[in-house]
Amino acid sequence: MSKLRDKIHRARKGRAEAKALKELHPELDVITPAVPRIKAREVAEDILRPVRRNDMKARRKKLRLSQSELATVFDVNVLSIYRHERDKVLPTLWDYALKGVEAEAANPDDRQILRAFRSGLDGPNVMVQGVEARGHRLVAVRMVGAMRDSVRADRLKKKVQRTERETGKAVVVDLPKPRPSSGSPS
Repeated sequence: MSKLRDKIHRARKGRAEAKALKELHPELDVITPAVPRIKAREVAEDILRPVRRNDMKARRKKLRLSQSELATVFDVNVLSIYRHERDKVLPTLWDYALKGVEAEAANPDDRQILRAFRSGLDGPNVMVQGVEARGHRLVAVRMVGAMRDSVRADRLKKKVQRTERETGKAVVVDLPKPRPSSGSPS
């Protein structure tokens, strides 16, 4: 997101919060934040150079993806992800690809597919390749991650049970938390 959009978003959010506070407590004197001054130069720069700074790493982390998972989604080498994250300017093609992944992560249908998959991990599995073939590549990558997390948790449980049998004492272990099903916290 550009600096201009961030500026506008912050101003709208501040004004909405002030309005909500004023509605909740009409007896209070709530000061509504001023509308930000937007210079013509900022608008021109935003239009002429839409991808000025590289925010690929922050966007990847917001999606809760590792570099290798994003490389799988893009079908590129992990080193390409690393190299593009370190560049000063994000190429337009990579920006559009990230926008597509972000749109897929925000899609409620994809979240529902992933939730259904996670709830049925103990039962028969859905074919990950079939989901990927239908264009849900991010969901397929997250399904593989959920299967990996499930296997790790099972291994840890078995290790704890074995230790309890050998020592005759109860062992307390924090199990790894499952990954959230969407890119944004619910």
